[in-house]
Amino acid sequence: MEEAFRDLSLLVFRARFLADLPLIHVTSASWDTFQGEATIMLRRLMGDHPVVPTSTMQYASNEIERGSLYLADRDHRLYLLRPFLTCEVCETCHTWSTFHADKEKGSLVQKSLEHGHHYPYRGNTQVLQQAGLL
Repeated sequence: MEEAFRDLSLLVFRARFLADLPLIHVTSASWDTFQGEATIMLRRLMGDHPVVPTSTMQYASNEIERGSLYLADRDHRLYLLRPFLTCEVCETCHTWSTFHADKEKGSLVQKSLEHGHHYPYRGNTQVLQQAGLL
């Protein structure tokens, strides 16, 4: 038990840098072949309020998913968080929330990080298998 606590403490300590990276919700993306870049409309999620302004950024890749969450590093590279984290309107409280896949009493559910609400997982389970979550 003590060893597990030390391992978990080390993991949390070493992952602290993630709190400094912005969480991005891509609302739209359009690729310009001639310019070789995408114009991305996004929301930088911060704090506990779901309403944040939309901003725009140029990105040198067309592999951006509309509606997905990303982490942005200091060089403005984006890292897809799906299927680890997704976002949608919660079926329970009807507010915009971030979710992660979890098991509840042996059933696969998506669980809200903000509210703890959960309901049956409706996403593509093959993606969870490819990511090693199932």
